[in-house]
Amino acid sequence: MEKIFEIASQVSTPLALAGFFAALVFFIFRQIVAKNIFPRLTATIGADLLKLIIDRLFVLALVAMVLGFVGYVVPPLFSPKAPQTGEISPEKIDEVSRIVRSQIESHDYAAAWDTVTGALKSEPNQEVLLDLQAEVAMHWIRDLHVPEPQKFSDVVNPLLPVFYQTVQRRQESHKVEAADALAHLGWANFLKYRDGVRNLEIEGQYRAALQLDPDNPFAHAMWGHWLIVDGNHLAEAQTQFTAALQSGRERPFVRMLQLAALQWDKTDKNTIELIRVCNEMRKNNESLAQEERSRLLSHIYFMSRDTVFAKLDEILPADEHLATVQWLARGLDPSTDTKLILARLSEAAGDCPSALRQYVSLLAPGLSSRISNPVQEGIERCKRTSPQ
Repeated sequence: MEKIFEIASQVSTPLALAGFFAALVFFIFRQIVAKNIFPRLTATIGADLLKLIIDRLFVLALVAMVLGFVGYVVPPLFSPKAPQTGEISPEKIDEVSRIVRSQIESHDYAAAWDTVTGALKSEPNQEVLLDLQAEVAMHWIRDLHVPEPQKFSDVVNPLLPVFYQTVQRRQESHKVEAADALAHLGWANFLKYRDGVRNLEIEGQYRAALQLDPDNPFAHAMWGHWLIVDGNHLAEAQTQFTAALQSGRERPFVRMLQLAALQWDKTDKNTIELIRVCNEMRKNNESLAQEERSRLLSHIYFMSRDTVFAKLDEILPADEHLATVQWLARGLDPSTDTKLILARLSEAAGDCPSALRQYVSLLAPGLSSRISNPVQEGIERCKRTSPQ
């Protein structure tokens, strides 16, 4: 009997329970018969009794099996599900996302990468975390600056697998995200190109991105940038930047890349286009950081001043050009070159009295001929136009 109880303690499934119960009943009847409690039966009565026992035994076994099934299946449905080993709770995912996005806003991309990569060690296939990791990688290479002697490749190479994995995960279900990853693969290869690595697929990645998402702003803007870097194809680049802006996504990044591309190759056409882009941004009330505005003023009106003066009538209407320079200079301490261009544009816009006052204010002892000559010429023109 002790052996029976030992076996019973190990029964856990409904079918095993039914089998055990049938065996138990059979064992009890056998013991009763062995005790000779009942008188010897005739063959007919014995057969009927055996049939009755089998019928009842079947019913009891069936009942035991049903009850065992209920007891085996139902309790887990109502008991709280314990997290699997290594599973990250939704609350933890939200916390990681909040921390990572805060680190991205602070431009601390290395810390953001470490945070999300550490979380993925617990659950490597968690989709939200994988998307967050891709987001970190994209922000990082779009804003990548490396001090000497570090190379772009030192940062870019560890990020490349994330882009490839994102394309694989998203190319069917989320084509925009896959296209973003493909565009950033092209940009990553461009950064490696700057390290001196050649024979990389750059333009092809942008083409592949646009096959998945024809309006993708990253692919259009990055391709436009590459078209200027690789041969200064200004007209084709303008087409790509226009498409990127029309997408309605990532406009500040598109503008940043457009301005950077036009300053990459310092030609007269690029300088003129740069002024037109700034004018368009002003008219659209787009924002531009003070540091970038200062850099543009220096690039256009100091390094390329002679070009601007020579082609003044071809660039923009004088009043729009004047408003654009004022927009670039707002909040800055204007340089002598900026003051000179403001005077020249006031003159071109027909406000000679204001231009004359500005020219005269620039006269000072020891002024270099680079400034004094155009100032004197401007004064003479204004005096002829509006004699005192």
